[in-house]
Amino acid sequence: MTYLKTLSARLRAFGKDSRGYMAVEAAILIPIMMWLFAALFVLFDVYRQQNQSQKANYAIGDLISRQFGVVDDTYLENAHTLFKILNRNETDSTGLRVTTVIYDIEDEEWNRVWSVAWGAINPLTNADLHTTLSDRLPVAADGEELVVVETIEAYAPLFQIGLQAFNISTYSFTRARYIPQLPFETPAGDIVTSFGNEDIVASGGYSWQNGSAATGTELAAYEGRDDSAVDEFLEGVGVVEEEHTEYNNALYEAYSTTANVGGNGNGNGNGNGNGNGNG
Repeated sequence: MTYLKTLSARLRAFGKDSRGYMAVEAAILIPIMMWLFAALFVLFDVYRQQNQSQKANYAIGDLISRQFGVVDDTYLENAHTLFKILNRNETDSTGLRVTTVIYDIEDEEWNRVWSVAWGAINPLTNADLHTTLSDRLPVAADGEELVVVETIEAYAPLFQIGLQAFNISTYSFTRARYIPQLPFETPAGDIVTSFGNEDIVASGGYSWQNGSAATGTELAAYEGRDDSAVDEFLEGVGVVEEEHTEYNNALYEAYSTTANVGGNGNGNGNGNGNGNGNG
């Protein structure tokens, strides 16, 4: 009992004692505080980079959706370069993949029409589309097409806080704004579109990556395509583009006229007001 009383008294005395050494306390707390600051910085930077990648993805998707007519590998290569600029990452760790998909209402699933990839990512296959992406795409009308834009970027934390390097992946989908679908022109000059060429979808679509040609099986679907249907589609696209250009020009002229009228009115009003006031 005497031992317990002595121990209890010493514990109470220790609890009331406010003496200490700042050097010892600092040696204990400073490493912990530094780790917390580093962890907060890394977590903030991860969310910032994820948000920046997603915004760059949206910008490219919106840009592609506004195209008239066909896009080719050069256009999409430049889109990949734009992604790197917007994302402030000029390394080879980035990748851009653009895929057009068409909805089959009978099977209630999306199928690939074409998929083109640049950088550290591969073209999307029909199998990957069905297993990883279909659940994230909406139900649509039969034959409706979407443009799916996916990006990837390797991220390495600046400080080692237990978070390993990983890939930041983003995706978005949109419809072509002015035409029902977005055709792709292959390096060989073929136009990849589902118009007049249903076999291209049945064969799994067309893929192209970083200058590599598509496989013979995918190109075999072109043997049965209807060139007249494709030509008719492209001719219709040209008409839409011409009408859209005329509308934009008329809108610009109307705006310029209004701006000039407003400018003259402001100038006269200010001149008269200032002159009378000074006099």
